[in-house]
Amino acid sequence: MKKKHLRYTIQSEINIVPFLDILLILLIIFMMMPFQFMQGFHVDLPSSSKSVDVIKNYKSIITIEILDTGLYNFILNMKKNINNINMEKLSAEIQNAIHINSNSVCLIAASKTIKYNEIIKILNLLNSIGVESVGMITKPIY
Repeated sequence: MKKKHLRYTIQSEINIVPFLDILLILLIIFMMMPFQFMQGFHVDLPSSSKSVDVIKNYKSIITIEILDTGLYNFILNMKKNINNINMEKLSAEIQNAIHINSNSVCLIAASKTIKYNEIIKILNLLNSIGVESVGMITKPIY
């Protein structure tokens, strides 16, 4: 009689298999969430080990130097040079140069100590103006 009574009693144990299923699903969800909030920008990089001369196909070359002080130098075709200007003046100069010659390339120059955020600001500015070709000036590695 005692065996029948033990057989039909309610068990108060945790069923671990459904619990693990739920934990694994939550783990997957929380692992995928950071990727949904990441932002990025598209950069077309050449697939060659040799450096490419990016300026030979363009009539106008706009060079933007990012300074440590938060100001910028604007150089157009290695002739017109405007030093220590702010973002608004830089934007106006770039728009003017693009309006004069739409076949332009923008080159960005900065030292190693410049924060990444400053380069992103310039890339966003160029994108909002409508510049289609952007390059980075680097020191050649021999």
